[in-house]
Amino acid sequence: MEKIIEYFSKRHLLTNFILIGVLLGGVVSWQYTQKEELPDFTFDRVRIATHYPGATAEDVEYFVTEPIEEILRGIDGVYRITSNSSVATSAITVELEHGLKDIDEVLTEIHNEVLDVELPAEIINDPNIRIFKTSKKAIIDIALIYTGTHLLDIKTRQKLQQYALTLEDKLLNQPEVNSVNRRGYLQEEITIKVDPKKLVDYKLPLSAVMKEISNNHIRKPAGSIETQEEPKVTLLSELDTVEKLNRLIVQGGFEGGVFA
Repeated sequence: MEKIIEYFSKRHLLTNFILIGVLLGGVVSWQYTQKEELPDFTFDRVRIATHYPGATAEDVEYFVTEPIEEILRGIDGVYRITSNSSVATSAITVELEHGLKDIDEVLTEIHNEVLDVELPAEIINDPNIRIFKTSKKAIIDIALIYTGTHLLDIKTRQKLQQYALTLEDKLLNQPEVNSVNRRGYLQEEITIKVDPKKLVDYKLPLSAVMKEISNNHIRKPAGSIETQEEPKVTLLSELDTVEKLNRLIVQGGFEGGVFA
C-alpha cells in the first residue's frame, strides 16, 4: 500500500488524469442510469384490519383475530403473522417469504380466505386488506376547514363532508389520481336507547329487542325471477331512519297490545 501511495504521489499529472476520468465517468453514468423518486415495488407485507363495533379487546381477539390467523397459517408462502387486538379493532400483519415466484397467487389466496372467514354478524364491513406499495403512498394531503363556527355540530359537519365528497369525485375523475383516502369523517349511525322500566313491565328481555331489530334490518340478494329479462330480486328492509324504528313492533299481545 505504501508503494502505491508513493508511486502516485510522485506522478501528479497521472493522478489528476485518473481523478478527472472518474468524475467524467460518474457524470456520464448518472445521465444514462434509470432513476425514479418513488419506484413501484411491493413490500412482502399484507395488513388486514377489521372493525368490530362495541367489542372489547378480548372479544376481538377471540372472535376475529384468532379465526383469521388460523386460516392464514395454512397458506403456503406466509412467513410470519403478527397481530394486535384492541377495543373494536383487529390489525393483522402478514409477512410473506422472500423470493416468491407466484406472489400474486399468494395475495389472491389470502384475500379469498380472509373474506371466507365466518365473523360475528355485528361486523358489517368486510376486513380491509391492504398490500403495501410505494405507488399508493399519499402524494398530497388536503384539509377542509369550516371557519363559520368554533366547534362542528352534526349539521355543519355534514355540510363540510358534502363539500369533501364533491372534491373527492373531482379528484377521482383525474387520470393521474389512483385513489383517495378519507379521514376524520363522521360515520352515520342511529343510537337506540331502551327504557329498562318498560322492559320490566312487558317482561321482555333486551336480547329480544336486539333480535327483532336485527331480523328486520335486511338487505341482501335473493336470486332472480325466471323470465326473459331475468330481473334480480333483493330483500330490502333497512331500518335506516328513526321513523322506521318507531314503527317496528317488537312484541305483540293476545289483546292486540304491542310494544314498539
